[in-house]
Amino acid sequence: MQSQTQRLHALTSLRFFAPLIVVLFHFAPFFTYPPGIKQLIGMGPTGVAFFFVLSGFILTYTYAAKFSGSVSIGQIKSFLQARFARVYPMHLFTLLAITPLTLYSLTHASDLFSARQLAESGSAVGASWVKEALLVQVYSVGSTSIWNSPAWSIACETFFYLAFPVIIILLARLSPRVNLYAVMIGLAAVQIAVHIWTVQVHLASTAPSLDFAFTSALLRVWEFIIGCVLGVAYLRGRAGEQKYTLSTRGRHTTLLLAGAAIAGAGVFKFLGERGSAELWPRILNETMHAYLAYTLPFAAIIFAFASGRTLLSRLLEHKTLVLLGEASYSLYIIHWVVYKTLELLRDDGYPVPQWAAALVVVGLVGLSVMTLKTIEMPARNWLRPKQPFKTRLNVRPTSAE
Repeated sequence: MQSQTQRLHALTSLRFFAPLIVVLFHFAPFFTYPPGIKQLIGMGPTGVAFFFVLSGFILTYTYAAKFSGSVSIGQIKSFLQARFARVYPMHLFTLLAITPLTLYSLTHASDLFSARQLAESGSAVGASWVKEALLVQVYSVGSTSIWNSPAWSIACETFFYLAFPVIIILLARLSPRVNLYAVMIGLAAVQIAVHIWTVQVHLASTAPSLDFAFTSALLRVWEFIIGCVLGVAYLRGRAGEQKYTLSTRGRHTTLLLAGAAIAGAGVFKFLGERGSAELWPRILNETMHAYLAYTLPFAAIIFAFASGRTLLSRLLEHKTLVLLGEASYSLYIIHWVVYKTLELLRDDGYPVPQWAAALVVVGLVGLSVMTLKTIEMPARNWLRPKQPFKTRLNVRPTSAE
């Protein structure tokens, strides 16, 4: 019989594939992909959506019992300290690492900034660095990171962590008669409606890009909340509510349906002209594919793997994949530094052949494991609360977070 730890190991392993597709998506300028693979890699931004849903699920699994009763300021402080220890050290490390690269780019890339322009806009550049250091860069419409761009998702996660105690307290007070599947569908509908409204407002304005629709914490929090509801459903299933359990056949059927939904939604990305000024073509081929169309399928996949064994369980429980899953945050947060290094080399007249770029990507995976062992884990152990955050389940925050 599969233990709960093994099920969480499967989720940890899945985390590796989410940043991997993001990495391949960002490194696409250095590769020539076959048409089918190119379209698959083009779905790279969805890797972040998987992280957001899984984060809500795992945090709920880990902390729901602790927040189900009366909650003290000390408990919330301990929770937030653990979250800070989880994400901030690697964020600060990569921000410091990319700072000289960005400054070099600003002063040497004539198509971006001249030295005079940099001097004139120095205060704005400095302010953007401070915003990113404080993880508040996602609250300004039209702001685009010139530093470690993927850190926008860490800023969103920080917002989710701050909101989590309120979210889980409200969910704990839901009547057992409330159908949690219906709640998730309702939340997804709200997410889609808010997104459509945001894109509509954008198209009626003179805003230069739609980045805010992808990076706003207020627009992306719905994925996290759906993950939290999924976690509550899972815990109710473990407590004996049959409608929140899946048989072996149910797990495989869920995975097949979720996979079909993801494939079908991906097709819409290529139906219209990218950059269209029309609302629905823009939604179908440029914005919805980034996360909206995949939130519920990702929730279904997480639920299926957490619920018991599948045909992929043995593979996902392999210790190598589990290790790579544990290093997934490091891979995600450091890859932009390496990408920008290659980009600067190319722009300075040093071509980067495909084989070299491929070696760099493989090296990135190894580097992520190294930084996990030498930076991420030591810093996390040093900064997190000295007393374990005990719950009724008697578990620490899992490696799937």
